[in-house]
Amino acid sequence: MPHLKSIILCSIIPFSIYCSNELNNDENRAQYLFENLMCPVCDGQTISESQSQLAKNMRDIVRIKIEEGFTDDQILDYFKSKYGTSVLSNPPKSGFYFTVWLIPIIVLPSIFIGLIFLIKSLINPQKEN
Repeated sequence: MPHLKSIILCSIIPFSIYCSNELNNDENRAQYLFENLMCPVCDGQTISESQSQLAKNMRDIVRIKIEEGFTDDQILDYFKSKYGTSVLSNPPKSGFYFTVWLIPIIVLPSIFIGLIFLIKSLINPQKEN
C-alpha cells in the first residue's frame, strides 16, 4: 500500500507541472498581447498599463480568446478590425506605416552627419585669400 501512494504521487507531480506550464504559457501570451494593444481611450497607454474599464474589458477578451484557441495574430487582427490600426502598439511595416518606420532610419543619420560637418566647420574655419 505505501508503494501505491508513492506511485500515485509520482504520477500527479508531472501532471501538475504540465498544467502549471500550460497556465504560465497562456499568461505569458496574454501579457505579450496586453503590451501590444493600445488602449483606445487612453493617451499612449497599453491595455496592460491602463486602468480604464475599456482596457479591463479588452484584457478579459484577450484571455477568453486565448482559452478559445485563437493565435496571437488572430487576436491582434480581431482588435485591429474593431478599433483600427491605431490599437496596435507596433504598427505594421507596410503601406503608410512603412514610412513611419523608414523616416527615423533616414532622418536621424542625416542630422548626425550634418552636425558633424557643422561642428567641423566651426572648429576649423576655411580662411579666404
